[in-house]
Amino acid sequence: MFFHPKRGYRVLHAVPVLVVLAMFLMEYISFNFVYIKTLVEEGSKLTAAFACIVFHVLFLLAICSYWQCVRTDPGGVPVSWAEHQVNPTTKGEEESEEHLLLPGDNRYEVTLEIEQSVAAPPAHPRFCKKCRCPKPERAHHCSSCDRCILRMDHHCPWVGNCVGFSNHKFFLLFLLYALLACAFISACLGPLFLADLNPKTTHTSAAVGAVMLVSLVISLSVAIALFGFLWFHIYLITSNRTTIEMQGVRRNPYTTKSWRKNVEQVFGQNAWSWLLPVQVVNNSCDGIHFTNTLLM
Repeated sequence: MFFHPKRGYRVLHAVPVLVVLAMFLMEYISFNFVYIKTLVEEGSKLTAAFACIVFHVLFLLAICSYWQCVRTDPGGVPVSWAEHQVNPTTKGEEESEEHLLLPGDNRYEVTLEIEQSVAAPPAHPRFCKKCRCPKPERAHHCSSCDRCILRMDHHCPWVGNCVGFSNHKFFLLFLLYALLACAFISACLGPLFLADLNPKTTHTSAAVGAVMLVSLVISLSVAIALFGFLWFHIYLITSNRTTIEMQGVRRNPYTTKSWRKNVEQVFGQNAWSWLLPVQVVNNSCDGIHFTNTLLM
C-alpha cells in the first residue's frame, strides 16, 4: 500500500486494509461492551478480568503483526546488486553482458524451463522485462506493486502489500494471532448468544443481540478460513517454499533438510523473538543468495 509508485493505486489498496481494521474495531467493541459487560453485570468479575486480559493480549499481538505486515517493505531488489550484475567490478563489460540472462537468449529460455520444472536456481541472474533490470533467484515481479519482490510469496490485497522476504514473518504471525483471537471470541460469545436465544435467560436487547450475532459469525468464519491458510503457510515455512514455488514444482532445491534452519530464514536465528512482531535480527539469509541443496 505504501510502496506503489502511483498514488491512485495506493488509495485503492488501502480499501481492503480499512475493511480489516473495521472488523478489528467491531470485534473489539462487541467483546468488551457486550461479553465483558454481561459478565460484570452477572457478578462474574474474576472471569471477566481473565477473559479481558487474554483477549487484549491476543488482540494487541494480532493488530501489531498486521500493521507490521502492512507497513514493512517486503523487500525490493537492491540497486547496488542489480548494478553489480550489469557492471561487475571484477569483470569486463563484454563478460558481464555474457553472464546476464536477457529475454530472447537461449540460456534465458532454458533457465525458465528448469525453474518451472524443478525450481532450480539459475546459473546466471535473470532479467525482469518489466523492471528492465536483473533480479535474484526466488524474486518475482508483482504487477500490483509494479516492482520485483525478494523471495516473493504472493500479493495479499487484505494487507495492501506483497508478502515477501522482509515481512513474511509478520504475515504468519498475523494469521496465528488473528486465528487465536477469533477462536477465543467465538468460544466466549457462542454460549452467551445461545443462552440469549432462550426467552427465560435473555439479558440483552434486540440491538445488542444483533451485534453479538454479527460478531460471532465474523469471528467464527474468519477462524475457520485462517486455520487452513495458517496450516498451509506453516508447511511452506518449514519446507522453505513459497506459494509461487508450489505451482507446478516437483522438487525443492532450497530446503536445508532441517525445519529449524528453514524457519530461521524467515524468522531469524533468535528463537525468543519468533512469536513477537518485531523486526528479524540475525537472519541467516539475505533474500538474494540461497543454497542449492540439489547440488550438494
